[in-house]
Amino acid sequence: MLCFWCCVFYFFFINEKPISCTTLFCASVWTGTLNHESFAVCRYDDTGFKINNVKYEGSLVIVENKIMTWAPKTFSEITAESLSIFKVVHPVPEILILGCGRHIQPVSPELRKFIRSTGMKLEAVDSRNAASTYNILNEEGRPVAAAVLPYGGTC
Repeated sequence: MLCFWCCVFYFFFINEKPISCTTLFCASVWTGTLNHESFAVCRYDDTGFKINNVKYEGSLVIVENKIMTWAPKTFSEITAESLSIFKVVHPVPEILILGCGRHIQPVSPELRKFIRSTGMKLEAVDSRNAASTYNILNEEGRPVAAAVLPYGGTC
């Protein structure tokens, strides 16, 4: 089922048939915008992340000053459709840090092609290193995004 805000967003900004909210995110699962200039991933565990001392459960996408819940629970669920938010994000982040869970996973050629088509570079690492890489690049003021599975995420 599609939420109202996803339909409005896709109708006005993308002018396409909306995708499923459960595939990406929607306003009902939007976790917040913090008033800080930048985020820092303080901790991670098997179920989620602590960002600026706020605990978030599950997978997350962090872009600009937004933190959004993200549908994939396992690496095999990560698809171009699950990352389709990056078709409309402007300015486009320079790099997407993909946190694969406990272990680095090989990224499919299709997913690499999609990410390249958005203008971003891809760095796929385990979620522990994704958190620290995101923190460093974000602290430097680089336009960076992260899509991370909890450390307990599996194949």
